[in-house]
Amino acid sequence: MPSTETVKTVGPINLSHYRPTPQSRRFSISTFAVTGQVSWEAKAGGAFGARVDVLKGAFAKMIPFTSLEAAVHIESEGTPEKIYRLKAEGAKPGFKIGSGGQEQTWNDVSVLSPIEIPWVAEYALQRWSVGGEQEISFAFEDGQRRRETVLCFLEGSDAGAGDAMAILRVMKPDESPRSIAGDVKNPRPGDVLVTFRESKIAGFTVFVPLIGKLQFVAH
Repeated sequence: MPSTETVKTVGPINLSHYRPTPQSRRFSISTFAVTGQVSWEAKAGGAFGARVDVLKGAFAKMIPFTSLEAAVHIESEGTPEKIYRLKAEGAKPGFKIGSGGQEQTWNDVSVLSPIEIPWVAEYALQRWSVGGEQEISFAFEDGQRRRETVLCFLEGSDAGAGDAMAILRVMKPDESPRSIAGDVKNPRPGDVLVTFRESKIAGFTVFVPLIGKLQFVAH
């Protein structure tokens, strides 16, 4: 028989008052699979930068670059558009992003780039701590298409103190943003468990097929 379960949709976060403070963060990972680091930076004027460095590890050869840099800003002259640039070092044959870089633009500036997601997650926590939604959605461009994403804060988190955990899930191409609150104990491949301390991201764990959990810790 067809399922009668009601699917709860998740509304988009309101970013009209979102103003990230210029600052930078760095996270590292050291496992048998891979050793490396990831850094993000919010810059004055709403621009962002990020860098991924792969140092070593059993699965390092599977990653098609040794480092990847990204930057995004909004061009406000004329019709506003968001400009996202990627540049790789040590790119392997067939990897389309090389030292010459790649650029992507889109006109809906409310759609995020991947490197803006950490700052939006922290903003969502601030909103939840003052009575905002436990689950929110937002859209981002992944280099090929627009993807919908849901962020769900876990029950038992002390949002008032800024200490919390959340699951970040990118919806499949045919999925609309829907509640994942009843499914957070069964993360699926690609989910990210985000840990917050004092309202900042202290670490995140990516659930990767075959490899398992990859944990990144702030330093």
